[in-house]
Amino acid sequence: MQVRDLEGSARTVAVVLLADGATARISFVDGREDAPVSAQLSQVQAPAESAADGVTAVDVLVTPRDRQGELLGGGLALRLDPHALGVAEPLGSFEHLGNGSYRLQLASARAGSAQVQVSVDGVLLEQAPVVQFVSP
Repeated sequence: MQVRDLEGSARTVAVVLLADGATARISFVDGREDAPVSAQLSQVQAPAESAADGVTAVDVLVTPRDRQGELLGGGLALRLDPHALGVAEPLGSFEHLGNGSYRLQLASARAGSAQVQVSVDGVLLEQAPVVQFVSP
């Protein structure tokens, strides 16, 4: 959604209705410095290697943080770049673990690599680990 800030500049915001159905989170998603998510301080973790057997699941752990390094908690919109995933397929969607982190599982039946590029509320995180799927 496009809005204008106090200076009259056009800004893009996202409105996310939280699971309780009564709370909305509104955030800027146009990549400017005042976005609540820090691309530099947020973390994306995944193992470097996994079996390419189509069964073994890899846990991807994402911990979004603000510019002060504080956890942002639940209700955020996390998205994977499907083009960067290469041989991997997501098993479901991101789930909030209740501690400020989110988990998603990946698997692959083919050998090759998958780069885990994650956006949180429209901000592309700098960490983008690569998982190498190897034939068992």
